[in-house]
Amino acid sequence: MSIVVPADAVKPAGGGPGWARTVLADPELVGTAAMALERWTLDPGAEGPELIGRDRERFLYVIGGSGVLVGEAGDLGLAVETIVWLEPGDRLRPRAGDDGLDVLVAEAGEAPAETVPTQAVPTEAGED
Repeated sequence: MSIVVPADAVKPAGGGPGWARTVLADPELVGTAAMALERWTLDPGAEGPELIGRDRERFLYVIGGSGVLVGEAGDLGLAVETIVWLEPGDRLRPRAGDDGLDVLVAEAGEAPAETVPTQAVPTEAGED
């Protein structure tokens, strides 16, 4: 049976200065830990929380704007329809370009029940 998440169930889930996070699918909304999906919206020039690669399949898909993912190995350019698969141990932080940045952050695969599938890591300034 298909799972439909009604629009009124999709709620803002925090963020920080210049960015917002909306949970589109998580175990509570869809009834399974097999998939988690969030939308992160960054204002022009804003920096989002660090993305950390895990043992689950995790990727970022750009749906609007542009920017970079800042990491130890250098910056990765982001434009509409760019997909970035995160490897375990990757640590990347999105930074929006002049036109802002709108991305989907997804995880697939069963997660241990005690973890939050797409929990954002606070930035150095302490926002979550």
